[in-house]
Amino acid sequence: MRKIWVVLLFVLMVGLAGCGQVEGHIERVWDSQEMQGMTPTMPPVTPTLPLNPAPVVSVTSNIYQAANDFAFRLTSTLLGASGDGNFVLSPFSVWLPLAALANVTCEELLPELLGALSLDCEVPTRQINRTVRQMLGRLTNEGFSEHMPSPLSIANAIYTRDDYTLNSDFARIFAHYFMGELDQVNFLNPATADIVNAWAYEHTDGRIPQVVSPDMFNELTAALIANAILFQGDWRWQFEPELTTRGNFYGAQGTTQAYLMERVFDDVGNTTVMFFEDDEVEALQLLFQQGGAMTILLPRNGDATGLLTNMNANRFEYIRTNSERATGRLVLPRFEIENEHDLLEALEALGVPLFNPANRPLDNILEEYGHPPIFISDIFQIANIEVDEQGATAAAVTVGIIEFQSLPPPPPATFDMVCNRPFAFVLHSWSADQTAQVLFTGVINQP
Repeated sequence: MRKIWVVLLFVLMVGLAGCGQVEGHIERVWDSQEMQGMTPTMPPVTPTLPLNPAPVVSVTSNIYQAANDFAFRLTSTLLGASGDGNFVLSPFSVWLPLAALANVTCEELLPELLGALSLDCEVPTRQINRTVRQMLGRLTNEGFSEHMPSPLSIANAIYTRDDYTLNSDFARIFAHYFMGELDQVNFLNPATADIVNAWAYEHTDGRIPQVVSPDMFNELTAALIANAILFQGDWRWQFEPELTTRGNFYGAQGTTQAYLMERVFDDVGNTTVMFFEDDEVEALQLLFQQGGAMTILLPRNGDATGLLTNMNANRFEYIRTNSERATGRLVLPRFEIENEHDLLEALEALGVPLFNPANRPLDNILEEYGHPPIFISDIFQIANIEVDEQGATAAAVTVGIIEFQSLPPPPPATFDMVCNRPFAFVLHSWSADQTAQVLFTGVINQP
């Protein structure tokens, strides 16, 4: 089937408003209200569905924009290996845990990490934390009544090896600002994989039931950081199922049959939509009843992979803000796809500096000192999306496995033991509990 490129919903939230010198590892200045577990005060949000909200320029907006910039950079990097296949990714699900780890990244590497995340290196981590907290509250409609539920849910978690302790300052930051769950586990116990998979299942409404297996963990596993994101939205103007027909889809790999949905947007039913076109693309913004939108991007030249590969946050914002209210007909196929992404090489290419143990990038994540270097040994994502006449459901889980570096064994000791003078001996065997059971003792004063 021809690729239907979906720009994930969180990058469409750029109109949402919210929140110099690189800091060390942990934010240590706490707002007294926040430390009491209270939700930081946020500007009022009107639960309406604006077609084209005006952008707000501020430090906070710049952080929002950074997440979008990272989204398109990561998308472009991964698309290069996707070929003609379908593609779905949640860049925000990757950005969030990496932003959290900025709090425990060693000071020397922190500017590199912030740069890789498209963040200004002069923005302190406490500003990032507070903006993320506000971002999560707004995206999930935190504080709204059950009559205005959000279509989006976001969850974060850290599992720490049970014989070590997560850095206490970071634990508070992660729990409060990133709304994260904390747990201690035995990674050598196969049941730990079940715990992580149950968490993924719960926070994706069963769409992603398994993300890890017991063989992914070993005696060097120090921690695991995870993000789950789920979007479940009904179209504001749904497609009529009786208008869906089976027809040709002229895809990159040839012509196939697909179920083609149809919707007419007109003035009569006040169902006009925001539409954009230029020499490169036609773009239409489909709104959801509960908030958010999906922008459909149809390239003029038929190369959807090339279009999304070359997309960036500024170009996308230009398309969005220069869209105009229009009437017309949309034909869109039903589709359901799932991808698994190995993210390590792509993130290395973007400059994320957390994968080389020689640089000890994440030693600050634990309370204890004197342990081997800590780094991310693997990071991956499972993402899927389903679009039909009623709406769209998309889910993703990103997992980063954090390990100790295995240290080489110390060189064998050397000795020069010359028994040319009196010496003693102990002859022993082994008891049932492996105690050295002494059987004979002696001294040789004169052989």
